[in-house]
Amino acid sequence: VPIGPDVAYLTGLVIGNGHLTSGKPRQKSVQLSVGNFNPELLVPLVQRLDSPFFFTEKNRGNREIRLGVRVFGMMEALGIPRGAKAATVTIPAQIAKSPVQIRWAFLAGLVDSDGHWDPDRPRFRYVTASEKLAHTLMAFLSTLGIRSRMTSQPPSGRGKLRCWTISVSSKSVEQMIHGMRDLTLFRKPPAYSAYPRGKALNIFQTSRVPFDGFLYDLTTTTENYLAGKGALTFIHNTHVAGTVAALTNNGVGVAGVAPLVR
Repeated sequence: VPIGPDVAYLTGLVIGNGHLTSGKPRQKSVQLSVGNFNPELLVPLVQRLDSPFFFTEKNRGNREIRLGVRVFGMMEALGIPRGAKAATVTIPAQIAKSPVQIRWAFLAGLVDSDGHWDPDRPRFRYVTASEKLAHTLMAFLSTLGIRSRMTSQPPSGRGKLRCWTISVSSKSVEQMIHGMRDLTLFRKPPAYSAYPRGKALNIFQTSRVPFDGFLYDLTTTTENYLAGKGALTFIHNTHVAGTVAALTNNGVGVAGVAPLVR
């Protein structure tokens, strides 16, 4: 199968939230569940693959997009099984051996299917009922320079299947976000701060530099290191500036490291 970024992304989406029908030849299709997300976000991608499609909506607002026999043939050629696949699916070997930009696109599709970004700290989790997928996903992430760990949960819920969770945290999350850039359509990662709430940062080295009249906050991950990004970061920067520039030897509050700064 010729694999470009569109096919790779769609493959990741199908592995997590897709289903290959197992009916008659004329009824071959790929059903993709997108939950409460807008399925029309997929339309440009599907049109580039020259595949017919239509939308359906089930109970509780669960939305689906059904793709035609062309996409069905691609997915089957890549080794994705028909029918129920939750406990047996894995990453296609052709995807795992593809160039790095194709692997990032595949990961973006997988993230958009069953991925979860922690809203408060840099952490990502992917849950699957396929032990094989869990193990191959860890190996796949390592080819992109991403460290991960795996945990398992006992069978629970309606299907009574054991689940495996792949977790990524800290610097590896930043690498994931940078590698996928704008490839995800549904589950956009939060704008994490480089100064996580409740986490102390150690200062390993200091140096003296010529003062240019500006005070920089190097704890932000954005380019807005003077004012920060948004009101909360601005308040944080104001606090940092006040601490650094606090007057010394006056018996009030803290002693700043640069008391002559204005």
